[in-house]
Amino acid sequence: VKGLAMSSASSLVEITDFQLLLAGRIPSFSLKKLLLSRQDILTITGPNGSGKTTLLDLLAGLPGRFRGSIRMRQDGQSLPEIKYCTQQPYFSADKLFRQPMFSGWSNSEIKDALRRSELFKRDEINELLKMENCQYFSGGEKIKITIAGLFYKPADIFLLDEPASALDRVSIMQLKKLLHRQQINGAAIVIISHQNEFDDMATQIVDVGV
Repeated sequence: VKGLAMSSASSLVEITDFQLLLAGRIPSFSLKKLLLSRQDILTITGPNGSGKTTLLDLLAGLPGRFRGSIRMRQDGQSLPEIKYCTQQPYFSADKLFRQPMFSGWSNSEIKDALRRSELFKRDEINELLKMENCQYFSGGEKIKITIAGLFYKPADIFLLDEPASALDRVSIMQLKKLLHRQQINGAAIVIISHQNEFDDMATQIVDVGV
């Protein structure tokens, strides 16, 4: 683990004596201590099957088997707000404004989110909104739409699983600008990356293959 010194008092997440158990019982990687604070960008690298996505799932509050502790800072009765972009975001066979991620959103809000992300051209946004079955979107379109929706409103922690895997170089550069914007606004960001695209912005790097 490489990283900057941080105060546990300011951390959003504190992981201590952590050992991931794959298949419920087989030990995978271990972390003695890891703090995630506001304005941190943590990148996680390592081989396939090493448990990177499982760790992200655990941070998102999904069930899993592990030893040690994952503690979320609690302000009064409020836990950190966490938003998660999975490697293959789910889209139903319906229009964009009927997707679960946009529940309660108007068409104008969705359009504004896509526009503000600067991940799409204007004519592309109009075509996305016209799509009758969003399952036909490409992998890259699904990731960019999900990120645009997640980043439209603030959160404490953003989790991204291989967000660059289906993106072209221009989209990756724009995504890095969006990540920097969220970092300035005080969010903590955790990114799984195989190609080290985000290591130049990382405040911490964890290689689970070491």
